[in-house]
Amino acid sequence: MALGFGVAYAAILVAGAWLNDVAGARGLYGLAFASGLTDVDAISLSAMRLFGDASIPAGTAATAIVVAILSNVIVKAGIAFVAGGAALGRRCLAGFGAMAAALAVSALVVG
Repeated sequence: MALGFGVAYAAILVAGAWLNDVAGARGLYGLAFASGLTDVDAISLSAMRLFGDASIPAGTAATAIVVAILSNVIVKAGIAFVAGGAALGRRCLAGFGAMAAALAVSALVVG
């Protein structure tokens, strides 16, 4: 498990740095969205590392993390609807929506 996470973290860190160089912040945001579909830890650590190395500004790092979390929330909402049915999905939507709104506001404040 730890080895798999280490490999994922290294791959996302390298891809994030490369995409940031090639496509700018939008490249990093695209990677954050794709990575967030399965996990937010690796992209979060990668964004913080790139910020710590002065490769990206704080707003870009924060926005990448928010994008990853929002894509992860979308997946979890889908899972709630598919695995738990419409009743559970609707009950989860309020919490997911509140979390998504708070993340969007925080991204605007930091970004």
